[in-house]
Amino acid sequence: MTYNIRVGGGTENPFTPVRYISSSKENLERIALAIESVDPEVVALQEVRGFHQVKFLAETLNFNYAYSPHGRQNLDWGLALLSKFRILEASSKVIHHGGDQRVGAAYTIDINGNSMTLINVHYHVGNFEPQVKATMALLKATRGPVVLMGDFNRPEAAYELKPIRQTMIDTCNAVNNDKSRHVRMTGTYLGWPHRRIDYVFIDPKCFEVKDVGILPEKNWHASDHIAYFACIKLKTPQRDYCE
Repeated sequence: MTYNIRVGGGTENPFTPVRYISSSKENLERIALAIESVDPEVVALQEVRGFHQVKFLAETLNFNYAYSPHGRQNLDWGLALLSKFRILEASSKVIHHGGDQRVGAAYTIDINGNSMTLINVHYHVGNFEPQVKATMALLKATRGPVVLMGDFNRPEAAYELKPIRQTMIDTCNAVNNDKSRHVRMTGTYLGWPHRRIDYVFIDPKCFEVKDVGILPEKNWHASDHIAYFACIKLKTPQRDYCE
């Protein structure tokens, strides 16, 4: 699952800069209920306000967790991972410099003796090509099975995402069923209906896609984004596909 949680600020005061959004325990509990409604095994989170927020969600839902701050001056916010599997390693690298600095975070997890890496990104709005280029460098530096997840702030047809699509598979387009059509029709951002801007990309040599979906409608307003999820299966034997 990938989920922009809007720092636990719900959907009030849309388009308000993150530093001015008020978060609350009540809204974080709604986020936890939204995640629980799908029962995912790993969750890439964006717009997390500090270590304490991911710690609260992890303890509420019984997940392992890691937090990766963007390193923006005077603002503690960043990316995080919730995982039912053991997190072996977490690292991050700046993919967008400037006043609204952003990092891409790489998390390696252990799944029954097999390791895989989840790369989590949240693109700054504007100047997308350098962020995509930096993301491609992260992918190239990753050995073994890799999944790219996050809030890309670009619709499906955006030309800036072409380098990613030439290497990775958009999970929503890998299946054709009622759930995938519902995702494409609904979108993943309440402020931009019918547009997907949150994605899970997979390496087709390593994974196959079984199903996709979004949150139940009753959970949509826990954030201004609707969490998107994909059920994927690691191909075996791993070495034959991914090395």
